[in-house]
Amino acid sequence: AKYGYDGYLFPYDPLVFDQLLAGRGAAPHYSVPFYTLHKLMAGLLDQHVHAGSALALELLEKMADWTHHVVEATIASGGQALWQKVLLTEWGGMNDVLYKLFRLSGN
Repeated sequence: AKYGYDGYLFPYDPLVFDQLLAGRGAAPHYSVPFYTLHKLMAGLLDQHVHAGSALALELLEKMADWTHHVVEATIASGGQALWQKVLLTEWGGMNDVLYKLFRLSGN
């Protein structure tokens, strides 16, 4: 994954995504980075919806762009088979927050 890409906002070393997206499974010290990313993004969405925070929406959109970029790059490099392997560890909540963002912004 390319972590210099605008929108990487995460409390852990990018290594956790590198290992997962290379098909090696969860990193030994951190197992579900997309779960944490989902929770951060859901909190930003709530800040925008309930408190009117434009900054929260800006950060959320950048994080969504980063997520889109990383998923596309993973599929481009390893195909659907690699992405399905990632989904053995990570599945679920990201769809929810990304769908809600799309409903809100159309992007």
